[in-house]
Amino acid sequence: MADKKVTVTWAKGANVRPAPNINNAAIRTLAVGTVITTPYAETTDANGDRWIRITTSPAEFIATFYGGTVRATVEIVGEPPAEKTTVEFTMDNPVEVVVNKIKVWPQA
Repeated sequence: MADKKVTVTWAKGANVRPAPNINNAAIRTLAVGTVITTPYAETTDANGDRWIRITTSPAEFIATFYGGTVRATVEIVGEPPAEKTTVEFTMDNPVEVVVNKIKVWPQA
């Protein structure tokens, strides 16, 4: 699993909570511009808000998207660059290609 670089972008910072739920009291606040590296993936709650775990023990989370606003950006880091693949095709002879588990095919 690749690490994620999380950068707090919300001007008021990001509240750190013990679980991915706004109803949990904030433990502390990370200032705008704070950068954290975490192995965990983002999760989405029932309200469509996104959270990411930033520590292992104790578990701490911040909202990356809450209330319709991006609160922090998440970038995958440490992945090797994808190999360059060139495929030639025509609309008369379309070819489906799978690159890094993503299917790519020609659009009409």
